[in-house]
Amino acid sequence: MVKKTYLRDMKRIYGEDVVIECAQGLDTDATKSVPDDVQRNIVMNYQEYLGVEDLSINTTVKDLFSVLQPDTLLERFAARKANKFAPTKDFLEIKGMAGQV
Repeated sequence: MVKKTYLRDMKRIYGEDVVIECAQGLDTDATKSVPDDVQRNIVMNYQEYLGVEDLSINTTVKDLFSVLQPDTLLERFAARKANKFAPTKDFLEIKGMAGQV
C-alpha cells in the first residue's frame, strides 16, 4: 500500500501522464522536469507493486494507470473531494461502511 500511496502522491505533484511516462522510461519535456531520483523511485515502486522486473516488457499502460486509481468507494470519494469534483462532506456512510473523508 505504501508503494501505491507514493505513486499517487507523485501523480498529484507531477500529473498522471508524467508518472506513467516516467514509468515507461520516456524522455519527454514533461519528464525532464522530474528529478532523476524521483523517476527511479517511480519505476522501482511500480516494479515492486506489480511484481515485475521490466516495466517496458511486462506491463501495459492500462496496468500502470490502474495502480494510480482509487481502490475503494471511500477512496474515490476522498479523491473527488481533493480534486473538488463534488460537494464536500466530512463524513460518509456507505452501505455498512463508515469512514471519514
